[in-house]
Amino acid sequence: MEAAGLAELLSGDGPFTVLAPTDQAFGNLPDGVLESLLLPENVEQLRDILLYHVFAAEISAAAFGRVDHSFVASGAGVGVAQTGAGLTFNGAGVVSADVLAVNGTIRGIDTVSIPALSFERRVFTVESLT
Repeated sequence: MEAAGLAELLSGDGPFTVLAPTDQAFGNLPDGVLESLLLPENVEQLRDILLYHVFAAEISAAAFGRVDHSFVASGAGVGVAQTGAGLTFNGAGVVSADVLAVNGTIRGIDTVSIPALSFERRVFTVESLT
């Protein structure tokens, strides 16, 4: 988060729901991808990828289970599903649920989701989930 300039934003009042890829998820990226994203010239791309995992609202697991897609803080649309195996986010499995933080909730996921190269920016509101 620091490399992308998001630490200050995400330490703010929130509320946020962060679907955080595990260390193993980052380790599963193709060779060189993570290193490339950490280069100063790629900060904007890294920021987009990380914001793709952040919802600008605190959303319970139950609320996620009632929608088939939503919009993350970056404005990109994402697929959310409740399957027999549990909650998924763009196909990534949620491996830890509801780690409570002062300004929201964190859930670990098993895959780094990469946003499409272009997407329509939209405004996300928690009311659309209730």
